[in-house]
Formats: sequence, C-alpha cells, structure tokens
Amino acid sequence: MLQRVGIPALTVVTVLASTVVGLARPAAGDAISDAKAKAAAIESQLTQAQNEMSALSQQYDQAQYQLSQINSNISTTKANIATDQQQVGNDKTTLAKAAVANYISDGTAAGTLPASSPLLVSATVSWSPVTLTTTGMPLTNLGGYKIYFGPNPMALTSSIDVPDPTVASYVVPNLIRGTLFFAVTAYISGGSESDLSTIVGATLK
Repeated sequence: MLQRVGIPALTVVTVLASTVVGLARPAAGDAISDAKAKAAAIESQLTQAQNEMSALSQQYDQAQYQLSQINSNISTTKANIATDQQQVGNDKTTLAKAAVANYISDGTAAGTLPASSPLLVSATVSWSPVTLTTTGMPLTNLGGYKIYFGPNPMALTSSIDVPDPTVASYVVPNLIRGTLFFAVTAYISGGSESDLSTIVGATLK
C-alpha cells in the first residue's frame, strides 16, 4: 500500500502571509504621515511668509501715506512762502506809493504837508541843453524837458514838465527832506521823448 504525502499545514503560510502584509502597511502609513507633516510644515511656512508679506505691505502703505503727507506739507509751505513774498512785495509797493505821494507830479503839492512846513525843501536841477538829434543833426523843434525824480533810482515815479526849450535848470519845490534821485529827458514839439539822462542822487537837508 502506497503511503501518501501529507498536506502541508496552511496555518504557517497564513501566518507568514499575514506577517508579510502586516509589515508592509505600517511602512506606507509612516510615509503618508511624514508627507502630511511636511505638507503641514510647508503650509505653516507659507502662511508665515504671507503674514510677513502682509505686514510689509502695510508698512509700505504707511510709508507711502507719510510721504504723501510730507509732500503735501512741502507744497503748503511753498504756497505760504509765495504768499508771504507777494505780501512783502505789496507792502513795498504800498510804502513806495506812500512815499511818492509826498512828492509832486504836476508842480503842486501831492502830499498832506503845507508848503510852509519845515520838512519841505526845494532842489535845483541843472542840465546841458540839447542841440542835436541822435543822428548828429541840428535839433530845430525842441519842445522842452521833463524832470523825473523819486526816492529810488529804479522808480522815478514823479515828474515835472518844463515846456521851455531855452532853460537849462529848474527849481523843484515842495520836496520832503531826504535822499532823492533825479534824471532829465528832452522832447520835441508834439513828438517823441529822449531816453533818461544819467541818474543823479542828492540828499536834501
């Protein structure tokens, strides 16, 4: 009688298979956990970077606002300076007009001082007679002279007409004591007027 070979116990195979499968699963689970941890760390870093960028953006916006305020203050300061300069110019003009108002423009007193006031004096202005034109030709139609004067050589705002071509001097009356500047022009009858002569300053005492 033939002896049969016994069937191997499957329990060992089952145990081995279970053992093999059981060892593989924990390894895959650890990799997934590591990947999740790394992803969480990266996400945390990304969130931190975004927060830092947001803070920097806020600082930039604040710096831009402060710069805008500084530029606005500079513009306001410049405008105030321009206004002050304009006011100074207006004050100078007002003072100059007030000073000129105390002189004469047509042979009569333009100020408020009486003619007998000790503050008023006279000045004699003399010049060389004009006999030639600018081209060197004899001047035959000289109409007279004009005397310009004022407290500033750049602003001879008062004038007197001397319609006598034969005179070479004129007494300017009713002047306030102080420093005045004088110049003379010549004009032809019904025509043009020459340029100003040399401007001469005089202290009236």
